[in-house]
Amino acid sequence: MTAIASYLPFCDAMFVDKECHQLLSERPLAERVSGAGRVFSMRNAGEFLEWIKKLETEAGPEHTDTVVEVYGEGWLTPFRTLLEKERRDKRRTRDGTE
Repeated sequence: MTAIASYLPFCDAMFVDKECHQLLSERPLAERVSGAGRVFSMRNAGEFLEWIKKLETEAGPEHTDTVVEVYGEGWLTPFRTLLEKERRDKRRTRDGTE
């Protein structure tokens, strides 16, 4: 809760677990975080997806062009191989194949 309370005022939205989402919707926490960013969890995942789609629509093509300029053409492709070498090295060490 401390981390959420610290960062939420500086975020447009935050995706948290269901338990934290529930706590944030109850008094007195709900009153304390009123006016801060939106809070989403799996409890309202549909609303989160709608919010994301609205952001994409409102951002427009100029924003997308800037994102491509900054991050490159592959900006939508997840970088799943980041830890691949580290995992492979750990397996080799564990298996004694080093």
